[in-house]
Amino acid sequence: MSASPNLAVAVQGLDIIVTMPGTGFGVTYRKEKDLPLLMSTDPMRVDPDPPRLKFLAQAWKAAHNKARDLGWLNS
Repeated sequence: MSASPNLAVAVQGLDIIVTMPGTGFGVTYRKEKDLPLLMSTDPMRVDPDPPRLKFLAQAWKAAHNKARDLGWLNS
């Protein structure tokens, strides 16, 4: 699973921030301290439109891949 080339992925502490430059789309995932999982810190208050929903799916894949690369997740 590779991330979309249109995404930027940054790590700050226990946060993985995924953005899509030029769109205003961004989401932050946080590594739970002693658990092998990521949680979004951005609550979804409304149903996203199709472009944002596509971004969120791509962003989760990118964040998951980065977390695995960092050794935060087992698989």
